[in-house]
Amino acid sequence: MVMQPSRSELKRRAKQLEKLVEALSRLPAAVQKTIPCNDEIRSLLREASSLRGGAGKRLLKYITKILRNEQDETLEELYNFLSRRQGPALQEKKE
Repeated sequence: MVMQPSRSELKRRAKQLEKLVEALSRLPAAVQKTIPCNDEIRSLLREASSLRGGAGKRLLKYITKILRNEQDETLEELYNFLSRRQGPALQEKKE
């Protein structure tokens, strides 16, 4: 029997993914162009970096929702991309 993660674990993963999206949206525009994801997410990240307040938070949550449906390999690529940009501190938080 396959054990599914608990509800709390799913919430922790979603919060962790939201922090990843927030960090990606704070990157400079030139760096955002090199993010290993599809063009839709890349353009949403660029848009999110220009928005402030509630609108920005809503867009970040929307991007997080899209990424939750992505394959684990895609998310791993995003974490690796950001860890190369920010160093090993993010990799430690991921675990």
